[in-house]
Amino acid sequence: MTIGLVADSFNEISVYQEAVWRGVSDAAHELGIQIRTYVGGALEYSPLNPFEKTKNIAYEFLDPQLLDGIVYCGGTLGNGVAKEKFDSFCKRYSAIPSISVGPAGTTTPRILVDNDTGMKDMVVHLIEDHGYAPIAFISGPAGNADADRRKKMFVETMREHGQNVDAKLLYEGDFNSQSGIDAVAYWFDTLGLAPRAIVASNDNMAFGVLSALQERGISVPYAVAVTGFDDVESAAMTLPPLTTVSQPIYQEAKRALFMLVDAIKGEPLPFETLEPAVQVLRQSCGCYSDNVNSFTESLSGASDSVERDVFTLVGMDRDDPSAGILIDLMAQISDEFCNEQDFLKLLSELLRRDILSGARIGRWYYAINRFRFAITGRANLLHRCQAMISDAEQQQIFMKMNAKRQQLDLLMSAERELITSFKMENLVEVMRNSFTRLGMNGVVLCIYDNPDNPLQSAHVATAFKNGKFIPYPEQSFSPTELVPAGVDYLGNSESSILIEPVYYREDQIGYLVFEQTVPSAVLYESLAAEVSSALEGAILIDRVTSAEKQLEERNREIEALVRPMLDSIKSITNVATEQQQAIGELEELNQRSIRAAADMASNTGALTEALQKTGELVSGIDDITEVINVVAINASIQAAHVGKEGAGFAVIAGEVRKLAQSTRKNSSEITGFLTDVDNKISGLTNSNKDLTESFSQLRETIQNTVQTLETIAAKMEDMDRGSNEILKIMNR
Repeated sequence: MTIGLVADSFNEISVYQEAVWRGVSDAAHELGIQIRTYVGGALEYSPLNPFEKTKNIAYEFLDPQLLDGIVYCGGTLGNGVAKEKFDSFCKRYSAIPSISVGPAGTTTPRILVDNDTGMKDMVVHLIEDHGYAPIAFISGPAGNADADRRKKMFVETMREHGQNVDAKLLYEGDFNSQSGIDAVAYWFDTLGLAPRAIVASNDNMAFGVLSALQERGISVPYAVAVTGFDDVESAAMTLPPLTTVSQPIYQEAKRALFMLVDAIKGEPLPFETLEPAVQVLRQSCGCYSDNVNSFTESLSGASDSVERDVFTLVGMDRDDPSAGILIDLMAQISDEFCNEQDFLKLLSELLRRDILSGARIGRWYYAINRFRFAITGRANLLHRCQAMISDAEQQQIFMKMNAKRQQLDLLMSAERELITSFKMENLVEVMRNSFTRLGMNGVVLCIYDNPDNPLQSAHVATAFKNGKFIPYPEQSFSPTELVPAGVDYLGNSESSILIEPVYYREDQIGYLVFEQTVPSAVLYESLAAEVSSALEGAILIDRVTSAEKQLEERNREIEALVRPMLDSIKSITNVATEQQQAIGELEELNQRSIRAAADMASNTGALTEALQKTGELVSGIDDITEVINVVAINASIQAAHVGKEGAGFAVIAGEVRKLAQSTRKNSSEITGFLTDVDNKISGLTNSNKDLTESFSQLRETIQNTVQTLETIAAKMEDMDRGSNEILKIMNR
């Protein structure tokens, strides 16, 4: 069975997406099925990230025919998106069962955190257990489903308990820490109000409140109590640690997959399922300080209701390996002869297991808070438990931070190597080495054949598994297949994969297929971003290198054509120079012939006219030779610039063609005319000996000139052909 998980971007603040991904992946591992995680962007693009839409090509890879069901990370995909838009998005894949983790549209079944109960319990705690008033509230952005539900429940609970809801103490935020800072400034500085407690509808805004109060020297919780909602990891690290409401997102995601698999097998899938939110009571609300009121319920006998509550509070099933230890712990509390050392030993073992497994340590605050009345009178056992939990929480955080630091060092090393890889062969080698060091066993990089139409086809650029390159077919394939058939990148059908688009700004490049072998979705996204930048540079350099090679080859071809053209130019120049000298002789001979013929005007009128025509032809020949010299000079200049301004050959080629045609025409006319003149002169041979001798020399010289022009015309035609070849090469 193969299930698709559709999620938007993973980053350092993507707590929700990361928890959903881990929950679905862990549930898939337990069930022995495959998860394909498609990582795109938000459906509604932020103006702060205009290129996020480029990443949404990942959603185009989903093929319902290759999947049995889909899990949507609806809590973030649907954030700020009209329900109709989310419904339209899900409709594309409606052929297979699906479920959303978090609120989203109106047609897809969903599993939600019980925002109502979580917010109500927090407000009741502040009113009944601490007696705080007045209480201020910072909501999330209007229109957000979670924000609207939490605000509604805050107002209703306050009124149910007879508390005044002052509109001035209701502040609309945007789920960012700056909203908390701005809210404090508005109440304390602008309005001069001093609420006794501030409830923020998420932890980020609560962090802003803590910072702003600290800046003003206002003590938390003694002057102002502060609470949040979400219980993100850093909530336990604030000063003081933040009281909040834990969203069991991980449990939500696991349950969502179990329900989806049951639906695929034919079980009914309810439209909406609620997961209970749980209070996490820490110092920021005043708990664990001297002024806190004790709970009134005794645990004597460890009633079934209390036992159920504790199991629910810590999110533990009765078949959990640690369930027996928890039952023994509650038995110790219910025993009036409770051995404190045994109790602490059991608690220590539970905490140790959670430290190693990565489970949330903060959940044990819930249980100890439930035990409060029973253990308060036992030689300060309560404080010892609280201190032990706090120490374990800090130890776990330290271990996680140390692991992240090591991972960050490896990531930074990989980044340095990637950004200095300017050639494709170097880049894939760096990927193999650095990815393997980071624990990524299987990776395939695919490049689109046509970036302008990326979904048409792609090819594998590199593939490696367990630190070794693996063979792959050379042919292209459809991106919806992710990889070509026959590529052993997973090892078995149960191995889950994660797909990250590779892009640069608006340019589509390809995508990465990761075998899920590291417990951090953020790491996959970080590496994909670095590969995107490195790949864009490598592709650009490959294009430049290829262009340079083509230019070099073109210049070599042009050079080979230019050499014989230069030889022809030199030959034409020499011939034309010699011919100009001969023309002077032609003009003198022609004048002599005209004078001689004038003396025979009565008999040679036609001949005189013919000789005058000869003069005109000689003048034409003179013009041609002058143009030849000009063309030869220009051709020499243009030839010297081949490879830089070689387009000038287009002009030269046109002139050469015209000149060659003119030369051919003139030589033809001269040849025909000489024949006619020769016939006329033959009848006059005996009439004038001088004329005969003059014209004989004239005819011989003209015939030599015609032969020379024929030679020049042939060379010019060769130059014309060479020019055309050069232009063809330059236009490639």
